[in-house]
Amino acid sequence: MADATAIEDSITISASRDEVFDALTRPERLERWMATSVESDPRTGGHFRYSFEFEDAAQNNVQEGQYLEVLPSERVALPWVFPFSPKQTRVEYALDGDADQTEVRFSHSGFDSGEPWDQARVRFVGGWRMFLECLKAHVERGADGRPLGMKGSAA
Repeated sequence: MADATAIEDSITISASRDEVFDALTRPERLERWMATSVESDPRTGGHFRYSFEFEDAAQNNVQEGQYLEVLPSERVALPWVFPFSPKQTRVEYALDGDADQTEVRFSHSGFDSGEPWDQARVRFVGGWRMFLECLKAHVERGADGRPLGMKGSAA
């Protein structure tokens, strides 16, 4: 049964699946398009820690846990927790393509209905789109595209 509250999106990146997978799992790459500092042991059950630090400290947060699924050059799935609930949601990147183009199919599922879940979901639709665009810019052009106001970003 499909998750009616899931955020789903996709983006095509002009690079191989290996290159995109590397950008999704290596700390020094993740720190160029997603988070301020990253720890990553990219294997199913391996530990990850994404630290997001902003000029406005009220926006700071950390996502930490064990990877739910890691299939090299195919899929990365990890838990995501919101500050208002201990419930884990699931973030997943599925990769498909060839040596020149990779389609990244993104999903964030496991949201509950009602507030504050509905508001978080609406906010994250745009947020995840922004991060997918940042991933594309990093892989294709080497850009540091982390959000404006994030410490260490070039923006």
